[in-house]
Amino acid sequence: MVSFPQKEHYDLADFRQVIEILRHPGGCPWDQEQTHQSIRRNLLEEAYEAAEAIDTENTTLLQEELGDVLMQVLFHSSIEADAGRFDLDDVADMAVKKLIFRHPHVFGSVDVADSSEVLVNWDALKRQEKHQESYTDTLDAVARSLPALWRAEKVQKKASKAHFDWDNVNQTLDKVHEELGELEDAIAEGSLEHMMEEYGDLLFASVNTARFMGVDPEDALNAATEKFIRRFRQVEQLSQAQGQALDAFSADLCVTTDDVTQGTTVDMSQATAAGLFDIDSGNVIYAKNVHEKLNPASLTKVLTALCALKYGNLDDVLTASENVYVHESGAVKLGLEAGDTMTLDQALHALMLKSANDVAIMIAEYLGGSVEGFADMMNEVANSLGATNSHFVNPNGLTDPNHYTTAYDLYLICNEAVKYDKFIEIVHTASYSSVYHDKNGKEKTIDLSTTNAYLKGEAFAPDNVTVIGGKTGTTNAAGSCLILYSKDQSGNPYISVILQSPDRTTLYQEMTGLLDEI
Repeated sequence: MVSFPQKEHYDLADFRQVIEILRHPGGCPWDQEQTHQSIRRNLLEEAYEAAEAIDTENTTLLQEELGDVLMQVLFHSSIEADAGRFDLDDVADMAVKKLIFRHPHVFGSVDVADSSEVLVNWDALKRQEKHQESYTDTLDAVARSLPALWRAEKVQKKASKAHFDWDNVNQTLDKVHEELGELEDAIAEGSLEHMMEEYGDLLFASVNTARFMGVDPEDALNAATEKFIRRFRQVEQLSQAQGQALDAFSADLCVTTDDVTQGTTVDMSQATAAGLFDIDSGNVIYAKNVHEKLNPASLTKVLTALCALKYGNLDDVLTASENVYVHESGAVKLGLEAGDTMTLDQALHALMLKSANDVAIMIAEYLGGSVEGFADMMNEVANSLGATNSHFVNPNGLTDPNHYTTAYDLYLICNEAVKYDKFIEIVHTASYSSVYHDKNGKEKTIDLSTTNAYLKGEAFAPDNVTVIGGKTGTTNAAGSCLILYSKDQSGNPYISVILQSPDRTTLYQEMTGLLDEI
């Protein structure tokens, strides 16, 4: 056993002594076996852990991690000392001489106005010190062991000092688009070597864009990775809470387990539940009680339409049975009679524009054989999308205590429905005229208008938002409900949903406020 004094506080000399003890006879066999190469990765890892302590502003952890970095410095110096080439004092000697040489404004007679002049002098002195005779030499001197994005950025900055650079960020974006096209060509070609080359070019071009924006590409990618981890955690938590397998949730879905109101100004005091979802980014912009089970009224018909598009044929002819008669007071109907026929395409227009409850029953019987059979189909489709806080017993949303869903589940359902061009076409239609037939073949004309106030010109979205379409719903039990598919001025899509608003006027006021968060 090695004798080493027990102290309340150790200093750098003690640290050096411990390393020497560990690395020499009587010390640690593992420490004695190490080489520069074997612990190279340790040096990098400890440096990154120290950087993370800085990022998290954890001074206690920083103290520990700086000690680990210093241990690596002492270790590498000890290896060299054993080889008779240099020791820690030589390392300090070189570092001190370098600092004096590169700070002539402190240790010499050079005058500088500010820190920018310091950096100019530093670069010039560094090139002199490293015998770098050309700009290419400075590029080549950037350490190849740096993280790839970091190295690319440093090389680009050094090239910029030779005036070899883009003029503005738009030019860098053009280059990104060019490289993306070349990557697509390489993928089509199928050559791994070519794909690797073009993907590298794309990354290099994107670093240029980051540099012109003043964004650190390493920080940006790390932030994106952290965001992905947060969203993944939310997905996993949500899947566990709902008893769903993790793979039932798509990686690009908007996910939240809690209310999201921070950074928003929308007044949603009257509605029971509401949500605004950025489809492309996967961000939940706003969420209030999005997992509360509520009656959706005719928003149910979004799922009915989805099932019809998923399993039906638009040209198929549907025939109304005696079951299409709806007796609930106030229920909207087309006025179908037994024996009436129309195509599924016509039926979907009547379903989504007029919100015809009798047409919903006709569609249900066509696809499921019965309302009950179609309800089973609806629940199966909903569950497959992760909408497991829902249960549907009819295709129209008429009141039933066992018929419920959530604002979030409606987002999941609508997000799937808008993948069908026909669905978007129908919900974007303001008016529709067609002819169907009764049981004797006699023509019946229908003229339909949307119930969506934004498409009717009775409500107005914010200037930067275009409402593509959606579905309204109203019953005494559900209140006033609305789900919308919209786009911002750049064409990015969003889904917004409000459940159980007290009246139509309030519903559209709150929805406009919600859209204003886009």
